[in-house]
Amino acid sequence: MGGIGKTALALSLIEKLTGDESAAPFECVIWRSLHTTPSLFALLDRLLHHLPAKSPEPPQDVEQGTAQLLQYLRQHRCLLVFDGVDAVLQQNPDQTRSRQMPEFWQRLSSDRHQSCILLTSREPVFEEVSFDRIQTLMLKGLPDLDALKLLSTQGLTGQARELTVLIRQYGGNPLALKVMAAIVKRYFDSNLAAYLGQNVLLIGDRLHAILEQQFAKLSPLEQDIIDWLAIWQEPIALSRLQTHLLFPPGLAAILESVASLEGRSLLEKFFRADELLLALPPLIQQAAIDDLVERVTQEISLVMKHHDIQFFDRMRTHCLLRPGTDDREGDRILTQLCTDLRHTQPINLSQLDHILQLLNREPPRAIGYASHNLRVLLMSFNKDTH
Repeated sequence: MGGIGKTALALSLIEKLTGDESAAPFECVIWRSLHTTPSLFALLDRLLHHLPAKSPEPPQDVEQGTAQLLQYLRQHRCLLVFDGVDAVLQQNPDQTRSRQMPEFWQRLSSDRHQSCILLTSREPVFEEVSFDRIQTLMLKGLPDLDALKLLSTQGLTGQARELTVLIRQYGGNPLALKVMAAIVKRYFDSNLAAYLGQNVLLIGDRLHAILEQQFAKLSPLEQDIIDWLAIWQEPIALSRLQTHLLFPPGLAAILESVASLEGRSLLEKFFRADELLLALPPLIQQAAIDDLVERVTQEISLVMKHHDIQFFDRMRTHCLLRPGTDDREGDRILTQLCTDLRHTQPINLSQLDHILQLLNREPPRAIGYASHNLRVLLMSFNKDTH
């Protein structure tokens, strides 16, 4: 995921490999960011232009450029670093850039040459491509001791137990820990205990933007799984998760989505009594709750404004109050949703009741969880007004 240190690790590797020129294993090292590369043709043109040896004639097309690059990689031992490969996954699969890139990686991995290619990405890189000669390293959060050193360099100290709680909350993510160190210093006078006593998990704008980008690329089924795990707020068995999906697909599709989410470090899985359990890491949990509450708030606002229940989406497909409980006051999602609704618009209980009547006229499968969710909201608002 974002902020875990992929780019920093790649830079550290390059520094070690090029530190002693007399013993350097590569004739040249070239770094290219795919975040700023408009097309594969432009990438090839820049690569060929910056090769140390006499550059060949500018390529006329992608095929010629790829052939010229491979010819050079056969004759010279180079290290090519492509940073931010996930940037090409943000585009529509029908676009030329997204179609050409997998073919380019296929050529680099299958053709024989004496060079090395290093890719960094927030998510699995083109699973449909065969990487027979490529190894994948999944980065996890920093170990506790390294995370403690990082917090110390950021000027945040405290009791070991409190620091460990902070590290676990943010999964050892270096960027998250740097952001939180700055927040605790600025708004809590470096008093970590005071921050932890608030019983909240702040994310910060920068990290929130990164996670929003990752959520935006999820498939509908992957988003459903993330939302349901956020609603449960604790590990849930895969078999039980299936029962809550409004229109559950086959088990194979669910397992593929779970594997994809795990590959993006958005989901954790473990076994208990031979049963597969799924859960969200604390940082992803809070980001998913924020995202779900924002979507539902927008849906309710649109329904109230236009008097049209067709705007219900997440309200229809997800039960906002964890199934099997009636603890409205203790539910994080419901509490946050009520707070956000009060801040965004005046709450008209009679209007909400009218919407509930509209829902009750529809067939059950058409309204899904929407009626239940609205009744729970009405009970929460009615309680607050008495």
